[in-house]
Amino acid sequence: MSLDLAVWPEPAVVTAEEAARKCERFAEREPGAVPADSRTLVFHRELTARYPNLTDLPAEHREGGPDRHFRAEVADRSLILRAFTGFVAGEDSWWQASEWYRTEF
Repeated sequence: MSLDLAVWPEPAVVTAEEAARKCERFAEREPGAVPADSRTLVFHRELTARYPNLTDLPAEHREGGPDRHFRAEVADRSLILRAFTGFVAGEDSWWQASEWYRTEF
């Protein structure tokens, strides 16, 4: 079982359709699709404080089609956060920070 969770701030309530469009734009790496916000970091800290037994975390990244789906096992939670925020910012140093391998989606 897998659960993907995306959290971002919005100035007002959005519909499910609007959220789906934003997720699509985010997945396509569209700059500004999801605004950067320090509350995302706070949420991450609260989540990992509540569930401290998380150890090696799977990180996945897809660049286009199913043949470009990658996974990394990451022991350092800060690298997961760095990958997420780096992806949103459009930079790619997070990619070099872990060992990625191709996986089936």
